[in-house]
Amino acid sequence: MVPPLYWLSNMYYLQGVGGALLTAPPVRAALQALLDLGDATGTLLAAEAAHTEAAAAMGYPKTWAAPTIPAFDVVSDTLRSLRGSTLDMYRHPEELLKTIDIMQVPTVAFAVQSAQMFGNPRIFIPMHRGAGGFMSDEQFERFYWPTFKALVMALIDKDLVPMPLFEGDYTPRLKYLAEFPAGKVAAHFDKVDRVKFKEVLGDRMCFWGNVHASLLATGTPQQVKDDVKELIDLFGDTGALMLDSGLGVPDEAKPENMLALREAADEYGIF
Repeated sequence: MVPPLYWLSNMYYLQGVGGALLTAPPVRAALQALLDLGDATGTLLAAEAAHTEAAAAMGYPKTWAAPTIPAFDVVSDTLRSLRGSTLDMYRHPEELLKTIDIMQVPTVAFAVQSAQMFGNPRIFIPMHRGAGGFMSDEQFERFYWPTFKALVMALIDKDLVPMPLFEGDYTPRLKYLAEFPAGKVAAHFDKVDRVKFKEVLGDRMCFWGNVHASLLATGTPQQVKDDVKELIDLFGDTGALMLDSGLGVPDEAKPENMLALREAADEYGIF
């Protein structure tokens, strides 16, 4: 039996209750697991730092070092869940808006502080809930867009480079993204109508992506080359195309398909 943990706040009970907890085998096993996690994380971070240093020496700076997520996603991911935040839009909209506003401050502060600490101005922003399949345009305008726009603009004002990863289909949201200043955002797309993006944002925003992970994992080298050619034909004249998978290269990607992606980039004139 675990005694009430609020007893630990009382100095008279701290030794007896806290000490007793530390004698319990399950508690000791949990603490040891946390220490093991710390050791493994330390090994991982050391390897990552060495890799980053070696890549930088060859002229390849780290893409980003500081992440943050939009305020709505903070609430939905960590506090209310997708189901809860979706119901909140209908049942408790004002309370949801107030909570989102509260979470806006740390989303900006964390990104700025992390960028300063790592010396990397590029801010990764994974977008979990704003895609067309999650909410209507009306809901997006009310619950998502105001704080996301404010986040991006705050980072730009700090001379940082927002790098949103737009997960899901963001074709319905392109009209909103056009409100960002030109040349300030590197937009990584999972799914989007490429032609529509070119029409709306082709002269304003870098297009990053979006050779689909499924194509890299299950397609043929020629299919990959054809997809890369489509991207280059569409965006080559903008000077603002970064070839990548839609959500990063999957572990299951065929080596020959990754080679085909690079060969297509060389063949069709990116470099």
